[in-house]
Amino acid sequence: MEVANEWFADIRSVDARFEVVDLTGGGAAIEKAFGKNLRDSYDIVLMLAVYHKLFRVMEKRDLDSLVKWLADRCKKFFVWRGSLEERNEVDELIKGMGFRRIHYSEICEIELEEFEQPVPQPAAIWARGIRFDYEMARKNR
Repeated sequence: MEVANEWFADIRSVDARFEVVDLTGGGAAIEKAFGKNLRDSYDIVLMLAVYHKLFRVMEKRDLDSLVKWLADRCKKFFVWRGSLEERNEVDELIKGMGFRRIHYSEICEIELEEFEQPVPQPAAIWARGIRFDYEMARKNR
């Protein structure tokens, strides 16, 4: 965090801070950590390989509330990586918030002792308020 803060300290047009936050405290913990530097919205919100860790230590309703809090502040892209089961849960939580899933892939596999075969580790991206014209993209190749 210290290095990230130092890298961005000298860029005049960037007003950013990097903090360690205990997410089990929900959105209130994020608000407290960032104070006046917290923005109303962000173009991209990343939730990479953290949902399952929070699921182990948080009540489901509190975790759902945190995901919605993060998605509510996301203007364009909500990016997630985790397990197959989580994708459906996250999808269900944010689909009513103006998001639609625009990408899904199983970006890697991991070996877990309890399974004989490697387990896929999926990633997904949801977009809000962005329309992608596939026909136009194909014509412009």
